[in-house]
Amino acid sequence: MIAKISTGSYTVGMVRYNHDKTKSSKTSEKDAELIGTKNIITPSFESIVSTIQDYNSKNKRVTKPNIHISLNFYKDDLLDNEKIIEIGNDYMAQMGFEDQPYAVYRHFDREHPHIHIVSSMINSEGKKINDSNIYYRSQALTRKLEEKYNITKATCKRGVLEENNIHKAIYEHLEHGKHSLTGILNEVLYTVLDSKPTSENEFDKLLESYQVKRFVSLDKNQNAKGHYFDLYPLEYLNEASPFKKSKGIEGIALDPNYSYESIQIQLMLNKKGKEQLKNGIMGKIYSVLNPILDQQSPIKTSILATNLKKKGIELITKRTQTGENLDAIYGLLFKDIHTKQTYSASEIKLKTRDLLNLLEDDEKRNKNITYHTEDISKNTIEQKLFVVESQPNNGAISSFFEALSTILTSTYSSLDDQQTDDKKKKRKKLR
Repeated sequence: MIAKISTGSYTVGMVRYNHDKTKSSKTSEKDAELIGTKNIITPSFESIVSTIQDYNSKNKRVTKPNIHISLNFYKDDLLDNEKIIEIGNDYMAQMGFEDQPYAVYRHFDREHPHIHIVSSMINSEGKKINDSNIYYRSQALTRKLEEKYNITKATCKRGVLEENNIHKAIYEHLEHGKHSLTGILNEVLYTVLDSKPTSENEFDKLLESYQVKRFVSLDKNQNAKGHYFDLYPLEYLNEASPFKKSKGIEGIALDPNYSYESIQIQLMLNKKGKEQLKNGIMGKIYSVLNPILDQQSPIKTSILATNLKKKGIELITKRTQTGENLDAIYGLLFKDIHTKQTYSASEIKLKTRDLLNLLEDDEKRNKNITYHTEDISKNTIEQKLFVVESQPNNGAISSFFEALSTILTSTYSSLDDQQTDDKKKKRKKLR
């Protein structure tokens, strides 16, 4: 679990950044959902803005009274809205914001579950909420919450900690002027380009996930002549006005590879490379899929993934994060392990529904269990207890203790068997 924190003064922009994503259009589904509010009368855009502004107005001396927090979970953490709000409320309470007005938005624009929380740093008495060492207190708290709610530890997954360091540097730069803007932008651009975006729109979206805004400079004929990069709080990312005064850093000044022309060439090469590789990738994919589709033979998701991996293709399942059918597959992506190019089902001319109808999803996680086991002996007991508790209640307390007795007996019996096996292995080594 990773927490990202930013502060600012533009309440409308902070709320709009999240609220606009809750609107769907004819061409796209909504990218977010307002899943909860606290100490706000109605869950409307106007009410959220006015309530936060009302609290902010109680202390004019604070120049950045808004706080914008995002809590990011590992992609394998299965969290419904109820659980994710519970974690969010716990985080806010322990950070000193329990009595503050805040709104919780769940975003769907990334593979991993994550929420954004908008609030005020000013309490009802006009005093500022303690923000001393807020980043370090937040980091310590996220470790505690990982233990409490049995969610994946950020430091346990390769790559997550490195990304956390980038966001930490961004926060410290925006809040305290630490770290070189040039260094941060270089790191972000390197990371973003490693994802091989194929269009300016995709490139810009990836940049914005790191709070980096790109703006293009025009010549007198309104033709693009260069571009600049700058770092902003999330509340300003959707606003045009702040960038008129911003100088930022020109791409070519960061690195010749980041000039406007170089980026255009890179995007074009990524797109062309993706297209050129497509036929070969499709051949590998369909060598696995054709027998399944032709014979209409059901196949387990894990077996399909294994067979594709043998061909150098990673199967990525897109799963629902909310709703009654939680964690159900609704889409498929195919990633070439060598080139890192990713293709949607439509790009390889595959009708997703045809394949989904044949998939036996043996990788779907139990929605009653949202933790990750570390101590096998301990969590074997815990997991079985969760299963017992999730069964219909027959009203007989004695049945529960009988079940508990059975669980403990079987668990410790298996541990005894393991210890016996270990002793046998040691004896063999001694001989």
